[in-house]
Amino acid sequence: MKIPPSKADGRQRAQSAPLGVALVFAVMIISTTAVLAIGAGAITDTETRLGAERTQKSLTEFDSRAALVALGQSNVQQVELASRGSENYRVDGTAGWMNVSYEDPETGNTTVIFRERMGAVINEDNSQTEIAYQGGGVWRSDGAGQSVMVSPPEFHYREATLTLPLITVSGDRSLGTRGTISKSGSTRHFPNRTKDPTFVNPMDNGQVTVTVQSEYYRGWGEYFETRTDGDVNYDHSKNTVNATLVTPVGDRRVRSAVKSSSPAGVIKFKGSTDPGFDAYDSSDGDGYAGEGAANGWNNGSVNTAGDVDIQDNGVKVYGNITSGGYVDLKDWSKNFEGERVEYADGYSPNPAPAGVETEQISGVEGVSSIDGYVNRRVEDIEDDPDSGYYSGGTISSTGTLDSAGGDKQYYAKHIDLDSGETLTIDTSGGNVSVAVRDYISLDEAAIEVDGTHEARFYIKGENAWGIRTIKGDSTLSHVDIAGGSVETVGSGPSENATQVAFYGKSHVNTTLSKDGGNSKVVGIIYMPSQGTNRLVMRQSEVYGGVVTGEVDVWQDGAIHYDVSLRNTRAVPEEANIIRITYLHISVNRINVTSS
Repeated sequence: MKIPPSKADGRQRAQSAPLGVALVFAVMIISTTAVLAIGAGAITDTETRLGAERTQKSLTEFDSRAALVALGQSNVQQVELASRGSENYRVDGTAGWMNVSYEDPETGNTTVIFRERMGAVINEDNSQTEIAYQGGGVWRSDGAGQSVMVSPPEFHYREATLTLPLITVSGDRSLGTRGTISKSGSTRHFPNRTKDPTFVNPMDNGQVTVTVQSEYYRGWGEYFETRTDGDVNYDHSKNTVNATLVTPVGDRRVRSAVKSSSPAGVIKFKGSTDPGFDAYDSSDGDGYAGEGAANGWNNGSVNTAGDVDIQDNGVKVYGNITSGGYVDLKDWSKNFEGERVEYADGYSPNPAPAGVETEQISGVEGVSSIDGYVNRRVEDIEDDPDSGYYSGGTISSTGTLDSAGGDKQYYAKHIDLDSGETLTIDTSGGNVSVAVRDYISLDEAAIEVDGTHEARFYIKGENAWGIRTIKGDSTLSHVDIAGGSVETVGSGPSENATQVAFYGKSHVNTTLSKDGGNSKVVGIIYMPSQGTNRLVMRQSEVYGGVVTGEVDVWQDGAIHYDVSLRNTRAVPEEANIIRITYLHISVNRINVTSS
């Protein structure tokens, strides 16, 4: 008997129903398992995140209470230490160190202000993520060398003042869920005349370096970079970061024909001929048109932190004189073509003639050295793999330093050119920077700057060219030009001093003398010093401006000021350098125990 189709279908459905239900249940179980697995992962991630947030919050609270104790607002504080569950807190009194040092640019000597172990309160879990309190800040590390700041350390920079009350930690190796913070003493390191007579504010000159060695050094470095605009350098192999702080450099424009930057320095003219100081304006395209006051009575001014000594009837200053010392002229009518003389210690002949205004002043601010700037530029150019180098490390024959394709940098141990040789600086494609480790010597040779961009020379002066004797006066010379020249050529303005600059450290001396012919330099000679580095000239002329410790001009020497320099910053503002004048540095020790 055949079963009716309708009943057969029903039976097949009935027979197949248990399999379908089983499949549905299986799918439901798999789906539920997957949801549970995914949910468990999400829950674990959430718990990890919340645990890290609780730990960060606890250590941030610890940070606040530690500051109260360390900085003298409380004798003791207690704090709850929330844990992520898998690990407790621990104190590592040897974790990391900080070193603060000061370099005197005049001597090159470095003095350590302090070097201290910082210690840390650390919490870590099975994910290898560390969250720690160190140096007055809270840091998070992923265990693979990467770290970030959670809350800032005790390192405050504002208006050229650094306040650094470092907090160091010692205590129980293992902490429970509650900690007690107590003070272990403080030491003031700066200012501190007892510790060192030079540890006084304000700082006149120099460079301060803060070095941190830490598992969280990248976080420290990020803080230095983003919060203080410091010159920051890393040594990843040693887990260290340096932040460089320098004293203010002031206005780096060349506003007078010559400025003696040192109170011990003298601007001295003897045996020279008219003019001694006058001016021109290269921006008009005509270059120097001849001596005298045609370019303005005050344009060839003299400004010095020391004395002015002019003892020759043939020398004339076409401008004003400002002296932080004594102004001594041989004859007003023959030596002075200005309107005003400012002095600190006196002047002669006295009285001044009618039409000359005189005023006593308290002094003239000197110009701080640029030793750090020159060091950095020379070292950066030397280390730059894209910089041009010369065989044997010297430039000693005719050649060209080009700027094809844009700004270029070149490094040499020294530049030493002999009679008839010419070094061409082609600035048609961009600026050219030349780092010189030792010296520049042009013996009846020339440097020609061709193009419209800038040529900058940075002289570190590790070794000198030798002794140059001018009128019986011997000087250890680092820039020695004897019958040679540095000039701007080509389509640009003649005698364009804004285009050429020689930067030197505070011990670098410059000598210009006759050897077959007079020497000529177009550009800025910028080598300020609080000591007595010198520019010594004989039968030579500078077209531009001079800033150095002392200036001695002998027979037929002259300085022609390019008034275009007034609108040109001689030394670029280094935006990544902290400007520092006042230091307030102390180490404040706390002890942390379980309670």
